[in-house]
This record gives sequence, C-alpha cells and structure tokens, in this order.
Amino acid sequence: MRVAAALSSAAVLAAGCALAPRHDPAIRAGLGHFGEPDPSVVRTARLSIVCEEPERAVREAEALARVRGGYVERASEGSAILRIPNARLDDLLEALVGLGDVRDREVRAEDFAVHHRDLAVRLDNLERARARYLQLLARATDVAGAITVERELERVTLEIERLQAARALLESRIARATVEVHFASESGPGPVGWLLYGAYYAVRWLFVWD
Repeated sequence: MRVAAALSSAAVLAAGCALAPRHDPAIRAGLGHFGEPDPSVVRTARLSIVCEEPERAVREAEALARVRGGYVERASEGSAILRIPNARLDDLLEALVGLGDVRDREVRAEDFAVHHRDLAVRLDNLERARARYLQLLARATDVAGAITVERELERVTLEIERLQAARALLESRIARATVEVHFASESGPGPVGWLLYGAYYAVRWLFVWD
C-alpha cells in the first residue's frame, strides 16, 4: 500500500511536468543589422542574387561562410544553405551582397526564450520524478509493485531523453544562423526564344489589326 501511494504521488508529479504550459515563440522580422545577437533568438536569412555565373557564385558563397567559421549544410546548382555563427550573420550577408545584384532579401528572428525555459523546467521536473521512482524501486517489497515502478521509470527516462534531444537541437539552431542563398543569371532569350517571339508578332499582325 505504501508503495502504491508513493507511486501515485510520483505519477502526479510526472503528469504535472508533462502538462506544463507551452508557449508559441514570438516572431520578429526585419532587415539589416540586429545588433548583438540575443542568446535565445534563432535567426534565418534568405537572399536571391542575380549574377553572371551562378555555379561560381555558389562556390564563393561557401568559401565566405567557411572563413567566418560556418559550413555548408546543402548545396546544389545555383543555391546553397549555409550555417554561420550567429554573431557573424550580418558580416556574411554584407559579403554575399558583393557577389551580384540582390533582388530579394529577408532576415527573420524567432525568440525561443520562453520555449527554452519551458524545456529546462520540464526536464528538471522529470529528473525529480525519476529520482523518486528510483527510491520507490529500491524500497519495493513485491514483484507487482516493482514492475509498475519500472514501467513508469522507463517512461520518464524516455521522455527525459526526448526533451534533452529537443533542447540540444534548439541550442544548435540558436548558436548558428541559417542562410539560404539563390543565384540566377539574367540573360535574354536564345535563338529559339527569338524565333517564337517573332512568330507570335507575325501571327498577331495577321489576325489583329488596330
């Protein structure tokens, strides 16, 4: 009976942390410099740049990220996704501008301070619950009670591991900003394009008179 009562108390504690309130992150958007990066803000940027040689520009963008302590997450013909230390984001954006004519630019920031704090509180509660279950397991006097405690202990441990992975991912996103850059060349129509262009106006002249 004592094991069952204590188990019930620990279960309430575990359920309480599972039901901890969750908050949607506040969204903030803007262009240009943000000043000193907030330690809880995830920053992302997207640029569309017109240049003469898109493939070469991709390689140059990758080099610009690497010399600033970043790396290439993914690259393809004419585009790249770069990860850069948060404090070097503005510096990288200024350097990318020099690769061509910027046609579109967007910089966004999401504040995850509340979410990060929520994860810390839930993990702390779960750690307390796990410690309590370990005490119950050590004092269990019957097989059925021990099995019940072990099941709850396993459940709480899995939840702790899940939240630890979520926190690690969030902290990785906070530490490094993401830059998605697309390059395209600006060129006129080729021979076939000019042929179709002329054919269109010839047909229009035959059937449409002002």
